[in-house]
Formats: sequence, C-alpha cells, structure tokens
Amino acid sequence: MMLRRQGLTRRAASAQGLRCAARVAAVFLLFFFLASGAGAACLDDVAVPASAGPGAEPSVIVLDEADAIAAYALPACLGLRFETPPATLVALRASPANTSLDQVIARIAAFSTLETVRYWSKSRQEWRWLVSETQALSGPDPEQAGTDPAPGELVTGAVFFALQDDSDPLSAIVMRMEVVRRDENAIVITFENVTASTMMGLTVLPVGSLRSVVAVERNGEDGLDFYLLSGNSANLPAWLLPAKASHINRAVAVYRHLAGIPSEAEPPAAP
Repeated sequence: MMLRRQGLTRRAASAQGLRCAARVAAVFLLFFFLASGAGAACLDDVAVPASAGPGAEPSVIVLDEADAIAAYALPACLGLRFETPPATLVALRASPANTSLDQVIARIAAFSTLETVRYWSKSRQEWRWLVSETQALSGPDPEQAGTDPAPGELVTGAVFFALQDDSDPLSAIVMRMEVVRRDENAIVITFENVTASTMMGLTVLPVGSLRSVVAVERNGEDGLDFYLLSGNSANLPAWLLPAKASHINRAVAVYRHLAGIPSEAEPPAAP
C-alpha cells in the first residue's frame, strides 16, 4: 500500500510538473508572438503620412532629398529593405470605405487587372494606362507564363512573379512578390524587380532598384488602414526623373484600384 501511494504521489507530481511546463511554454510562445510583431497592428508605427479618415482622399508624400529619405521611419514588420537608399520615396496612407479586407486581397491577387488601371498624366493632361501589360508567371523566367493566383494562395511566405510592361519607353521587368503577412486581420506584401529595365540600350532600373510594399490592416470592426510605400533608384539624371505629381497620381491609381474605386474618378489627385 505504501509503495502504491508513493507511485501515485510520483505520478501526480509528474503530471503537475508537465502542467507547469506547459504553462511556461504557453507564456513563452505568447511572449514570442507579441515580441515578433505577429498579429500586432504594424501600421500603428507609421506616423507619416497620417490617414485623413474613412473614405477621404488618400494622403501622399514624395521624398526626393537624401536626408529626408534617410530619416523616414520604416517599421521592420513591413519586411521591406533597401540595399541602397532610394532616390525617391513615395508613401500613401488611406482608410478606404465600402470595401473589405478579403476584397482588397482578391484585387491584389488579380495581377492581370492592373491593365485596366489609368492614372492622370499632368504633363500630357490626360488619363493614361498605368501599365500596358501584366502577365502572371510561374517563375522568374519571363517566358514562364502563368495565371493569376487565387486569393487563398496569398499566404504568409508565398512568392509570386509577374511580367510588367509600363506604358513608358522602359523595357518590361519581372516583379517578385512575397507575402510577408497574411492573417484574418491583415495582409502585407512586398514587390521587387528581379530583372533590369532598359531604355535605348541603357540600364535605367537595375535589379532590386524598384521596391514597394502594400499593407492593409483591419481598423476596428469595419474600417481598414491602407499603406503603400514605393522606393526607386532609377539610373537617370534628375531632369529626366518623373515629377512629384506623376508619383502621386500613380500611387493614387494603385490605391483606387485595390480599394475598389474607379481609377479615373475625378478629380485627379495632382491635376
């Protein structure tokens, strides 16, 4: 009887130890989850630009001075890195109305629909196509034609490729897209050119010189917080670079498309 009691005592102590260890492990995992930023509102750390409120026109800034670009705070949770400081940085913030996170994700996945987007050209005073062709690829080879992914395929860690031909004289480029975060509350996806773009035989956009991120998070029960950041290091003299109005109108065109707003809605962001 004494031996049986001792055995029961040892088993009870062992079970209690396992429960204690499980609680410690759970606390550790919770701490790690929070410390890593997973599940957190990443866009709370983005101070500039601030959103003008639900349904309002997006706020856009264009930075083209080295000191201002270096001082811009970019949260690590966005997963965007610049190997060399970009020559131009464009940031857009908005709170789209009448759309859901799932609908935004579906529009992101539909790469080919970028061909339907127009932006306002201030220099030409007309609406122009944002891109002339967008083709989903099955890999980084521009000859590997594929199909647009289903929204459900945009999961954390997923990588996609697409061929994009702009409406200007630059040659087509292959863009690599990586889903940094996808959960019930947010999506964060980065974009980077993995082939160079040329103009008249000269390399204008070296590999990795065009990088951007789109982040969309739930904000309250029905609201969304939308953030777009794009940086480029075009190998062009300053007088050949696009004007600030061009950067603003292109960024707003992308935002309108993903938010379900007609890209040609009047008035233009920068008329």
